[in-house]
Amino acid sequence: MFGSGVANDPERGVVNFTANLQRDLAERHSDWKWEVIPLACPGYTTAQGRFWLEETIETLEPGLIVPCFAWTDASPTVRTNNQVGMYSKSAQRVRRLSEHSQAVTRFLKWRGGKHGAESGPPNRLPRTTLEDFIFDHEAMWRIAARHNAETLVILPLISALDEPFTNDCVTLYRNKLAQFCRSRQIPTLHIPELTETAAPGKFEFFTHDKIHPNAAGHRLIAERLYPAIVPAIDRITAARRTANAKLAEK
Repeated sequence: MFGSGVANDPERGVVNFTANLQRDLAERHSDWKWEVIPLACPGYTTAQGRFWLEETIETLEPGLIVPCFAWTDASPTVRTNNQVGMYSKSAQRVRRLSEHSQAVTRFLKWRGGKHGAESGPPNRLPRTTLEDFIFDHEAMWRIAARHNAETLVILPLISALDEPFTNDCVTLYRNKLAQFCRSRQIPTLHIPELTETAAPGKFEFFTHDKIHPNAAGHRLIAERLYPAIVPAIDRITAARRTANAKLAEK
């Protein structure tokens, strides 16, 4: 979602999906000024995305948020986000402190190495458990609702890379997330061409690493996302027209 491997070259139309979407909104809804703000960050899981949304939503005041996670969440690791204290406020403070202290950083590395040595062969676990993956999405939806923003979830994408562990996790996470969104009446977007159903051998929407969408893949995301968010756009613009009219009356 960040756009890794996609050059920023608007003149040739080689941009990520957020720039494509903003251009589409400007052309098709020219009576309003639109800003599509990318918050994607390489390597972020749902937990980090949720924390970042909590910190920025009051400043950004979005009308709509569009989460899309899974590949990094499903990547194999030795200890899950929960096990390393990703959701713990005290652990978060320690990590912030380690950014400014070599002594703390070295201590954490030593303790982590010792833990690994004592625990035997490493287990293959997803960075984010299925339960936390759903929990984080629900938290983002609730944060958005508290700030009068709507939510549309892009269901997990995946490359055609031959990585059975991650593929299986992402497929499971997508199905469970779709089920959760239906139960909460949260709109979703599914793009089959950017999932495992495109395998084997169909990589035209991916960069050479077969993991990240290329320029054509990002264009496809924008093309599918635009009609999916039109109902939200109509509601947002109607609400803002009403608010502007009330201000004009005062």
